[in-house]
Amino acid sequence: MMEYDKLVLAQVIDDVFVVKDRLERRFPIKIKFNNFINYPDEIKSSFILNLNSGIVLGCNLKRLSTEDLESLYLLTIQDLTSQEVRFRQLTIESQQDELTGIANRRKFEHEFSRVYELALRKNIKGALILIDLDNFKSINDRFGHSAGDSVLRQVGLVLSPVVRNYEMLARLGGDEFAILISHSGEEAVERLTQQVPLALKSVKVNPNDTDHLTETLEISMGYCIFPLHYSTNKEVYERADKIMYDNKFSNRKVSHT
Repeated sequence: MMEYDKLVLAQVIDDVFVVKDRLERRFPIKIKFNNFINYPDEIKSSFILNLNSGIVLGCNLKRLSTEDLESLYLLTIQDLTSQEVRFRQLTIESQQDELTGIANRRKFEHEFSRVYELALRKNIKGALILIDLDNFKSINDRFGHSAGDSVLRQVGLVLSPVVRNYEMLARLGGDEFAILISHSGEEAVERLTQQVPLALKSVKVNPNDTDHLTETLEISMGYCIFPLHYSTNKEVYERADKIMYDNKFSNRKVSHT
């Protein structure tokens, strides 16, 4: 897809599309051009028109003559709707965990950096909660990988309603999940460290249960409130991660710093 200038030289004042047949479209669009008096004689620009109907047009505008205000312009239009739809879909897919449908590590890292910088700049609190499924390997070994995938999908499903605005649930990979909190600290953490274990009790470890085998999903959590004395978001992550693994091996399920 070609690059388009941020300079908008035209404004759509009437959005009408006529579909002539399956192969050809005509574009009867009324366009009001801005004042070009202060622009150079040789004007050639590219820009996007987003129509109310959802159609996206790529436009190229070139001045052909410069006779005072009666200038002649050549406007060529290309329908970019399908490319734009595909681009948006690819953007979503690149930030979404394929198995669970929640945010993936790429999306998490981008948002974590943004939220941490915002907390520093505005002097507001945020928090990071890490969640690890302690016995996930045992579930995979005992019931098979399809059961393990089912557990991961269920975790994403039951935790999604728990998070609120200014909070983001993400799968970081494997059996590790994270909840990123902005504009809040201790209060949100206290709520989530209570609600998350309760929500995960509904996860069925062996959904088929053909042999009446059961196993309880066990988790460890650790969290860190920022910015406080942490100079980078990497330090925040490492601290929460250390606390989480300390809890795992000391049989404490939630702790913080």
